[in-house]
Amino acid sequence: MAKKQKLPFPVAVVTVDSPQQARTVASSWIVWGGRCFEAGGALSSLSVSAAELGAHEVIGARVTAIPGISYTSLVAYGTAITYR
Repeated sequence: MAKKQKLPFPVAVVTVDSPQQARTVASSWIVWGGRCFEAGGALSSLSVSAAELGAHEVIGARVTAIPGISYTSLVAYGTAITYR
């Protein structure tokens, strides 16, 4: 059995569509991760992309399929948030 790889998640990625209630949102934007073959990899890529752009977390995360000729890849997207 292959050892399960721990994927990097430098910022939180959640599926809820609301930012944290106790914090003031400074800015928000749509962010996309890279193409992957598994949902976990797609969400990890999204987290890494958001962190590279200075986000504190990603809300409303979704995973979508991109059909190809020989395989289907997955891409995650969501709303990146920075707080004051």
